Amino acid sequence: LLRYSLKLANVIVLNTSSYKSDISRYIPVGSEVRVIPNGLDLADYQCSVNESKIRHDLGLSHETRLIGCIGRLSREKGLDILIDSFGRLVHANVHLLIIGDGDEKDQLEKQAERLGLSDRVHMLGYRRDIKELLNTLQVCVQPSRFEGMPMVTLEAMATGCPVVATAVGGVPQMIRDGVDGWLVPPQDSQQLAVAISNVLADPTEAHKRAISARNRVLKEFSLEKQVEGWKEVLDDRSQLIECFP
Repeated sequence: LLRYSLKLANVIVLNTSSYKSDISRYIPVGSEVRVIPNGLDLADYQCSVNESKIRHDLGLSHETRLIGCIGRLSREKGLDILIDSFGRLVHANVHLLIIGDGDEKDQLEKQAERLGLSDRVHMLGYRRDIKELLNTLQVCVQPSRFEGMPMVTLEAMATGCPVVATAVGGVPQMIRDGVDGWLVPPQDSQQLAVAISNVLADPTEAHKRAISARNRVLKEFSLEKQVEGWKEVLDDRSQLIECFP
């Protein structure tokens, strides 16, 4: 169906160049392919965003440092790898917030219990206060086994929350390792733990990279830039098939 549909397209639009190789066998020879990255309205992510009351709700002190992961609880998101990494941390008074829901919830809870982490791993389920939570975290982690262009990573960058992510899919297009955040290989809990530890151990460097990440969203991943990309495509073509695998 995908191969047939793409034959009808005047131009194929992807939100990350990493998809080109994924669907290359479906793209007809000579087809025009453009990349228009996802974008955010930075006005929604001002530094004045309030912090979440999650510490109070969980009975945690203000000194408690919070690691967070936001997304669907499914295998490709790598939450099992994150929990394993969390168990390797030596920092005191650190808790992990897992925000989202999905089929792997029970399995992840059992993993945390098996590792003796149940009292410090909090499954928060679906939440509507994502901006407030991001403004509360010391680090947002994206431990995915594979990804496209995750919006939650852009949201964390826009909020000014330090990001540790796996270098998969379109993530390296968003985050420059050592400049805007920390990138690690996928499915490597040890390297993930090291990167998280580095964030917690050096708040000054974490803040520096977080500011760089926010500026990068403003420059490269703003809603205005996304609209400009679509306007250019639509001005040039009368037919379009939008393809986001």
